[in-house]
Amino acid sequence: MPRIILSIFISILLLTNFLAITGNALAYQLEVNYPEIEGAAKPESSNFLGFINYFYALAIRLAAIVAVGVLVYAGIMYMTAGTLTSTEEARKWIWAALIGLILAIGSWVILNAINPDLVNLDITL
Repeated sequence: MPRIILSIFISILLLTNFLAITGNALAYQLEVNYPEIEGAAKPESSNFLGFINYFYALAIRLAAIVAVGVLVYAGIMYMTAGTLTSTEEARKWIWAALIGLILAIGSWVILNAINPDLVNLDITL
């Protein structure tokens, strides 16, 4: 019986501490300066859809940059390859980068063709 009372007491103590910490954390506003991205407005601290729109535009641009970097790496790997297996590995890297780039840009093109509001989230309630 004393173990149950002790475990209940510890649980209540931990729960109250957790609630006190999170209550103070939720009272603060985020003070983050996001870089400007062409075609996407900087998110406001209270607008969740602004965050989604901003990070979607950022993810598309980062995917394109990474795909170009992988293409450069695979091109160098292909040029310096001496054996058949090395060239096959480089070709796999090139195809993977091209497919990733097509998926990233293709998703934006398809969503923009269906409805341009799908890539620019602006939902008002």
